[in-house]
Amino acid sequence: MAAVEMTDDVNINAAIASVQDGRHHHNIELVVVPQQLPPTGDGVERKRHLQLYQAALSGDWDTAEGIYDSFPGEVNARITKRGETALHIAAAAEHTHFVKQLVGKMTMEALTYKNEAGNTAFCFAAISGVEALAKVMMDKKSGLAMTRGRGNLLPIYMATLLGHRGMVSYLYDETNEQLTDDDRIKLLVALINSDIYDVAWKMLKEHRGLAYARDEHQLTALHAFAQKSCMPSNVVDQSPPGFWNKCLNPFSGFKLARMKKLMHKEALDIIQYLWEQVVLLDDATISRQIGEPWPLIFTAAERGNLDFLTILIRLYPELIFKVEHNTYSIFHISILNRHEDIFKIIYQIGSIKNLITTYKDRDGNNMLHLAAKVLESPSRLNVIPGAALQLQRELLWFEVTILTLSINKTHLIVGHMR
Repeated sequence: MAAVEMTDDVNINAAIASVQDGRHHHNIELVVVPQQLPPTGDGVERKRHLQLYQAALSGDWDTAEGIYDSFPGEVNARITKRGETALHIAAAAEHTHFVKQLVGKMTMEALTYKNEAGNTAFCFAAISGVEALAKVMMDKKSGLAMTRGRGNLLPIYMATLLGHRGMVSYLYDETNEQLTDDDRIKLLVALINSDIYDVAWKMLKEHRGLAYARDEHQLTALHAFAQKSCMPSNVVDQSPPGFWNKCLNPFSGFKLARMKKLMHKEALDIIQYLWEQVVLLDDATISRQIGEPWPLIFTAAERGNLDFLTILIRLYPELIFKVEHNTYSIFHISILNRHEDIFKIIYQIGSIKNLITTYKDRDGNNMLHLAAKVLESPSRLNVIPGAALQLQRELLWFEVTILTLSINKTHLIVGHMR
C-alpha cells in the first residue's frame, strides 16, 4: 500500500487566496502519493514508520500501540519525509480515539512539532473542524491554539477560512485574550467572508475599535461585507457540497430556512452597528473609511448588495451623490451589472431622485441611455436561449422606472412655475 502525503500547505494557500477573492475554499484533502517513504533510518525503521503511518491513517490504535510498546521512542517520532508525526496523520484523518490515546503518551514538546510546511498537528485538528480533536490536545497543552502554522497563521484563522463554525467558536473562547489587534481584524474579515457572524458579533462587542480597524490589505469589516454578492441569497445556498448537511442534519428545509434567515439578520445587524460607529466620525474620515483602498459603495453596487447599500444610505444620504472616475453613481453601476433591485433605493430618497436621473457619464449617457446600450449589446443577446426576451423585459423595466422619475421631475418643475 502506498503511503499518503498531506497537502495542507497547497490547500491552505488556496483557501487564503479564495477568501481574499470573495470566494470560499473548503477542502483540505489527502492525496495519494506513490512511494512516499518515511524520512530516515534503515529498512526496518522505514517499515515500522510506514506501519505507524497506515495505522494512524486508518485509526488502528491496536496496531500502533503494539509498536509503541516495543519501541516507546516512536511515540514522538516524525514518520514522513515532510516531518509529520503520527499525531499529524491521525488528526488530519479525524480519528479522535487514536489521537486521545496517542496524546496521552506523547511529550509536551512533541505536541508542538511542525512539519516542513510549518503546521502542527493542532493546525490539522483545526483544519478538520472536529472540536473533540482540538480539546484532547488542548487539555494537555493549552498553548497549542496560539502556536502559529504555515504563513504565520493561527489555527483559528485556518478553521475560519474553511467555515468550521463550532471549531472557530471554541478556539475564539480559548484565545480571545491572547490575540493581538492585527490578529483580531484579520480574523474579523475572515469571519465575515465565511459568514460566521455569531463570533464576529462577539468580537465587535468586546473590541469596539474593530469597527474602524484595517487588516494587512487595508480592508475594513465594511469592505468585507461590500464584496458579498447579493448577500441574502448566498448565505446558505452557495456553501460547499455537504457542508450544511454535515452541520444541520437532520434539520428540515424549514429549519434550514430559519437558519438562513437568522444569519442574514445577524449580517445586517453587524453592518448597521459598524456603520453607526463610522458615521460618528468627521466627513473627511468617513470618506477615507469607505473610499480606501477602494470605494466600497461602488463594489457593493456592482455585486448587487442592496441591503448593504440601503443601510449605509439611510444613515448617510450623501452617498447617493458619490460618483466614480466614469461619473457613474451606484445606480449607473447597477444598470451596467443588471441589478434592478438596487433601484428600490430610489423610492426611499424623495425628491433627490430627480437629480440622480440627470447624471451623465463622460460620454454624455444618462441612465436610460446606459441601460439601452448594456441590455441591447449583441454579446448579451446571444448568451442563452430566450435571453433577448429577458433583456427586452429588463430594458422595459428600466424605461418605466426612469420615465417615472422623469415625470416626477417634470411635475416638480411645473409645480414651481405655477
